[in-house]
Amino acid sequence: VIIEPSGIADAERMSRLLERFPRNLGPASVAQYHLQCRLSIVDAVRYRLLMRSVPHLIRASVRVADVVLLNKIDAAKPSDIEAIKADIRKNMKPTAVLRRVSAKDELAAPVTRDVLGMDVHNV
Repeated sequence: VIIEPSGIADAERMSRLLERFPRNLGPASVAQYHLQCRLSIVDAVRYRLLMRSVPHLIRASVRVADVVLLNKIDAAKPSDIEAIKADIRKNMKPTAVLRRVSAKDELAAPVTRDVLGMDVHNV
């Protein structure tokens, strides 16, 4: 199951909810429940605007993420991308992964492995 809270959810609160969720399941379901990945998709084109408007939501999303995808790199200036990456890294967990992507292109195998924990070509 993939849950995508459309960018304006409180990522830290949602993360806590998903961590506690198994307590509400039956024993058989609890044994199969595994929170694979917390993902944050950051819009490289709108990053500065979003950081002026809702910085707490952007930072929280990045802070709880296991994988951060910096999206729309095809539409952003290379110098902006590097500055945004540096800013994002300040809020990331040390174990989190940052990948540059464009939704126009097929996601590379490393991205799908980071997010889904599997090679999608073998599904």
